[in-house]
Amino acid sequence: MVAGVYSFPLKKSAFRNDFCVPCNRPRRAVRVWSLLAIHMFWVPMFPLGIWPSWRCAVCKCGTHAYPQLRFTFKGIGLAILGVLLLLFWTAPPVPGQELLVWGMRIASMVGLVAILISPDRSPLHARVQEELAKLPPATDNFCPFCQVPLIATPECRCPKCGILRT
Repeated sequence: MVAGVYSFPLKKSAFRNDFCVPCNRPRRAVRVWSLLAIHMFWVPMFPLGIWPSWRCAVCKCGTHAYPQLRFTFKGIGLAILGVLLLLFWTAPPVPGQELLVWGMRIASMVGLVAILISPDRSPLHARVQEELAKLPPATDNFCPFCQVPLIATPECRCPKCGILRT
């Protein structure tokens, strides 16, 4: 892709049992803090900040990657309809085409409101929630990355790498 968002992984901070949508099976997930940056022609241009994400330990993809696609399309639709709404409401009506201009104003406003009130959840999200309900929590006594015993305090944490069991 010519433009998009790069993710530069920085640090693993936690692990848990999760359901990986790309693998379509229960997997170990790792929370990774990453520096996100917008790129143009594969050159990072603008940093977006440091964000956490849960990644599958096997395929390295986001564990719930596909439901985010719906959110992306919703954002693109909001941007396009917002620009159209702004254009139609600021443009002076052309004599003889008032009905067309008002129709476009109302249609763009109805479309914008429809996208705003539509649910963010896809049918896939409901299936993922069912699969997650079946999974037991992680009960590891050793860090999966360092093989060091976890310290059993209110939170189980690795003394060597600091990763948290959730």
